[in-house]
Amino acid sequence: VMNLFNGTQYQEPGNQGPSSTQRRFPFIRTNFKSWSKVWDMREFDMVLTDEERFKQQRVMLSMTQLRQNVDSLAVKISDTEQLVVTDMLLNVKRPLIQPAVKQEPVPQTTPAADPKALPKKLGNKLSNIGKTGQPAIENPNRASNSGPNLAVQELNKPLNQYPSLIETFRPRDRSTLLKEAKTRNGIHKSGVETRKTQVTARRLDWVKTGYELYNKYSFALVCFVFLFIGAPMGAIIRKGGFGYPILVSIIFFVTFVFLAILCKKLAETYLLTPFWAAMTPCIILAVFGLYVTRKAMNDSQLFSTERLERFFFRLRLARKQKTALDAS
Repeated sequence: VMNLFNGTQYQEPGNQGPSSTQRRFPFIRTNFKSWSKVWDMREFDMVLTDEERFKQQRVMLSMTQLRQNVDSLAVKISDTEQLVVTDMLLNVKRPLIQPAVKQEPVPQTTPAADPKALPKKLGNKLSNIGKTGQPAIENPNRASNSGPNLAVQELNKPLNQYPSLIETFRPRDRSTLLKEAKTRNGIHKSGVETRKTQVTARRLDWVKTGYELYNKYSFALVCFVFLFIGAPMGAIIRKGGFGYPILVSIIFFVTFVFLAILCKKLAETYLLTPFWAAMTPCIILAVFGLYVTRKAMNDSQLFSTERLERFFFRLRLARKQKTALDAS
């Protein structure tokens, strides 16, 4: 509660709602000698967020749950890829029309059917499309005199002598086959694209989940790595106060964060596996930790500039000798 005295309160009512743009409302100004302003403090109370909203996020999962998710995602990716192959094989095994190419006769395992036992119309017009792939011919003696039968005879060639697959079918069936092939191609293409999107999403989820799993090991390992960096650097620098050591510590910490973000992006682009993406920053810093530890044990400088100073000294000496020769 806030107690106010000798003031003015300003209000603009009616400026809300759909009809506020068409109607005009008065501007209210109220003068007061004393006024107690009350605020509701319940909005500042601590409100617990629903645990179910974050329960399934990768950061909140335990290592056992992350391992289970990695294994289940790998199985789902394999099943989705297998579904693409299965769908294509099921559709390929459903031809509409048998090819008219002459095939090798199938050995009879059962006695042939008696033509006299069949109806009269079928007895005179036996078809062997299901066995040899050739259309029925009413009278074999007239096969050489009719135009369509000549086309049929042209189809009775070995498969390696046809220029394309469509030539192995009867001419009257080719347009139907092409239309059906185009339709099936569009259906298969959309199905494969859908499966591809599912595989890509699940593979990216697998990479992120695996990276989060190995990142827990990486954070534990980098603590020991920083120990082998901080202690030798403190022995080498030998500076009092907090400014210089804190600056060096921030540099190494920012380097680790930068390497972690870089490796994570490389893992999401499939250039690194989740394991190596999580462990690469630790490996890089571990190499530097071993280097500075060895320098501290030998009580030597971190970066020796003696060779660089000798190089510049020889360069200046050569310039002086050249200037003296030119002057003489």
